[in-house]
Amino acid sequence: MKRRKRLLIILGIVVCIILSVACIYFLEVPIKNGIKHITMKRVMDNEKYLNEVVKKIETSDLEFRIVEKKVELDDSITYRDLDCDVVEKMFKEFSLICIEDRMDNPEGRYVRFQPSNNIGWIWPDYFYGFYYSEEDEAINILERNKCNAEYEYTGDFTYLHQYKYTTEKITENWWYYEMTLLSKYK
Repeated sequence: MKRRKRLLIILGIVVCIILSVACIYFLEVPIKNGIKHITMKRVMDNEKYLNEVVKKIETSDLEFRIVEKKVELDDSITYRDLDCDVVEKMFKEFSLICIEDRMDNPEGRYVRFQPSNNIGWIWPDYFYGFYYSEEDEAINILERNKCNAEYEYTGDFTYLHQYKYTTEKITENWWYYEMTLLSKYK
């Protein structure tokens, strides 16, 4: 009796693992689309506050990265040290890990907002976020250059990976991006 019970428990665990892996595999596209649509809606809902953050960055004479946690030997500033309520509010609203100022970029001035990758344990090679494009043009934030709207690019990333990058317009001056690392070079 005990042996049968033990076998049923092991069988139940194996079935749960197989179902979990199958769900992750078959539901990848709908989950990622859901993340995109939720992020885009939240950007539209918070556009006023996000524009205030961009204005704060534009009027600042500093070039900086605003981060959640400071790393040693990094020239970034934490959002707590910045002491700006709207920046703090957006960090919490979007679970941001950084806001990157690229308003000096000659190929297209932008500010990138990078949320934490809450699904990194499922898809560690998948990253997403959004950015403000001053000229309301699509930008490849990895290559730091302009690209076509609804852009899809497969290219090299740090000479170690190939990646697929897509960007899509959310609303005026605001764009969503996502990147998936495809393969490692040998």
